[in-house]
Amino acid sequence: MSKVISISMLAKNEIAREGLRQILSGESFTIEASVSDVSALLNAQGQILRDKADHVIVIDGAGGNGRDACREIAARRTEARIALLLDQYSFEEVVEAFQLGADGVIIKEISCAPLAQSIRLVAMGEKVFPSQLITNIT
Repeated sequence: MSKVISISMLAKNEIAREGLRQILSGESFTIEASVSDVSALLNAQGQILRDKADHVIVIDGAGGNGRDACREIAARRTEARIALLLDQYSFEEVVEAFQLGADGVIIKEISCAPLAQSIRLVAMGEKVFPSQLITNIT
């Protein structure tokens, strides 16, 4: 049996959060939080709640808000991992996401099973990036 991974979902709209909840429920994930604002993931001291290595904060990067959230969470965490979901592939956005502190960048065109596996890899400390990145560096 695989280890249960705790997930916090950060997305501006409820539909995105509910969609992620449906995809990840039952996939050896525990949904700890589903929020629309970074502040809901912080304790009174401004630190990330559940800041542990097996906790992945999945950020919906729609509309460019994900970069700001990624930057803020990365600055406040010590162990939690960050997976940033982007609407489409852009070499520049992927590079920027890793510079901001993302541990994984996932393009939303991905199907459900690979999404779950990508998040598992991020939880294990692996860097996850879109396969399209390889075409830009070869």
